[in-house]
Amino acid sequence: APDALLQATTRALADGSIELSELPELDLAVVHVPAPPDADGRAPAMDELCHPWAVHTSTERNRILLVCGHSYEFRYRYESWVQMVSRRPLPRIDLAPLAKTLNELEDSGGRWLADDVADITPSLHLDGARASSIPEAGFIDALRERLRTGPAAWDPYD
Repeated sequence: APDALLQATTRALADGSIELSELPELDLAVVHVPAPPDADGRAPAMDELCHPWAVHTSTERNRILLVCGHSYEFRYRYESWVQMVSRRPLPRIDLAPLAKTLNELEDSGGRWLADDVADITPSLHLDGARASSIPEAGFIDALRERLRTGPAAWDPYD
């Protein structure tokens, strides 16, 4: 099944049914994944909808935001955890303050969690709810602001 998802994601990126846009100044790629049919009422995990390898081969960005309807998941790529020779990614920003802000806005019953930036591929994600009550534009604006203004919390070159 992972190979099938990789192939399906690669095709969807190529034909535009999965849209990828980049904000180079923030080292951010925003990936819009179409919502799957709601067969069993369970919200699939983002890695069930979109294979990360297909996304990673489609962008050099080290900060990836997956958007599926009102479900959002941000993840730092592995490459931002190591010292790369070919290029130097922006340092990781601690997203715990953003999670706190999002929790103040969230009405879905879920809770925003930010993994430790020292983890290999930390994420910011909603736990305990199918989707966020926060509109997409508001979520992306808050994320962009934190990535733009937050202090470096993890830099493999330090």
